[in-house]
Amino acid sequence: VGMSILLAVLCRETATAQGAGPAIWNGVFTAEQARQGQEQFEATCARCHNSDLSGDRGPALKGDRFMANWGSRDLSRLFGKIKEAMPPNRPNSLPDEAYLSIVTHLLQSNGFPAGSKPLTSATNVLETILIVPKGGAAISIPNFSMVATNGCLAARPGGGWMLTRSSAAAATKDEPTAADELTNLKASAPGQETFVLVSAGVFEAAAHQGQRMQAKGLLYRTPEETRLSLTSLQVVSAECAAAGGQ
Repeated sequence: VGMSILLAVLCRETATAQGAGPAIWNGVFTAEQARQGQEQFEATCARCHNSDLSGDRGPALKGDRFMANWGSRDLSRLFGKIKEAMPPNRPNSLPDEAYLSIVTHLLQSNGFPAGSKPLTSATNVLETILIVPKGGAAISIPNFSMVATNGCLAARPGGGWMLTRSSAAAATKDEPTAADELTNLKASAPGQETFVLVSAGVFEAAAHQGQRMQAKGLLYRTPEETRLSLTSLQVVSAECAAAGGQ
């Protein structure tokens, strides 16, 4: 046991010495992989996403839109999404290495640096590499992005519903949140954001008034308020007080 602990410490210290900060900023792919990825992207993806990744029939894969969709997610999610859905008429039709090279092209195009060792498609490797901004800078999430937040469900004066004491909006995918993830949210402190909920009645909001809820939907900011056009509303805890001891 003692030797295992020592080895773990040595590995951690070695990783720190090799590069400070998140792994993705220390070079997790090679320039050659990204070059091959650009060629593969041109052949199979540019028709929908444009050669400059600005988006056309498919979404933009560069800049704010990319970070809004993929920020704080690990590379296994990005790799899996591309493999399972692309190209639209032939999903999962390319070798893993081809899909992986496309991932590296996207990373390089979004400013992430190349390194000396190639990226592998091993899930246990990809899961450890998060797509995060350099230096922990906040990700600017544009309007009409799919986001998630959690807060206290309350009635609005004059009608309608809102989430108060909510966490900051975080980019997400429009899919149900697993029960264990909702449980983990209970331990997080209340936030300071307020979101006006659009179409909350569809989700029987009245039955959950005063409860801590996770909301997902399309974000829309105006000078007066921040709105969320709901796609899901799930219970985090039965009482808002459980969120942080008010």
